[in-house]
Formats: sequence, structure tokens, C-alpha cells
Amino acid sequence: MNLNEIKKVLAQRYPFLLIDKIIAIDENSITGIKNVSATDPYLVGHFPEEPLYPGVLLIESCSQVGGVYLSKKLEEVSNGYLAQVNDFKFLGFIEPGDTIIIKAKFISFFGSYAKMETTAFVKDRKVAKGAITYYFTKNKGDK
Repeated sequence: MNLNEIKKVLAQRYPFLLIDKIIAIDENSITGIKNVSATDPYLVGHFPEEPLYPGVLLIESCSQVGGVYLSKKLEEVSNGYLAQVNDFKFLGFIEPGDTIIIKAKFISFFGSYAKMETTAFVKDRKVAKGAITYYFTKNKGDK
């Protein structure tokens, strides 16, 4: 999926659309990428002398990859929201010029919730991992 296809299933837009492409999707998992550029606006202050991709944005990038997967799995149109982040661990730094490879594996649906396990890599180096739970509404605007 390219960026335009991603925009059809995610509500986020610049500067908060934090994935660039989906490179694989199957019955139980999805893989997406986020390219980190030195010109990304959030790197100006995080940190000026040693810019690093912020951890909170990495969680959001992982959440968005999982959200694309779940949007394909759901039978009816609904809005998805980040509900919970569990056991998320940051294992390495991400710098400008890095390509983050995000793998998300479907765990389960339970009621209006869904859970995914996510892992982020730069090349073959694991930089983060954790579980993300989403809350889904049945109709646009129902919260």
C-alpha cells in the first residue's frame, strides 16, 4: 500500500500520519515502514545536537501500522482509537536517515477492542516492542 492507499483507511494526516508504506499484509500480520528524515519537524527539538525519533511517535507509528491491518480485518466501517499500550520497551535509538520496519501481529478481538503485538526494527536491529490495544466505534462519531 502506498501513502494514498493508507490515507483511505487512516484518519491521521500530516504531520501526524507516521507511516509511509505497507510492504506486506497477510492473514495474521502486517509490515509497514516509516522513513525518518532530518527535515522532520519534531526532530528540531528532540534533540537539537543529537536528533532522535521520539519514543511516543514510535508508539504512534506502530499503532498506525496495526490500525491499517485492523481496518482491513473489520467488516464494517468504524473509527479506531488507541486504548492501551502494554509492555512497550525501547531497545535502541532511531536517527535521521533510518528506515523503521514495523511488524504487527494480530492477537485478538474482544468486544469493541482489538490487540496487536508490535515490533520495530532498523535494518536487523530491534529498536522497540510492545502490545497495543485499540477501541473501535460502530459508527463515525460514536465514542
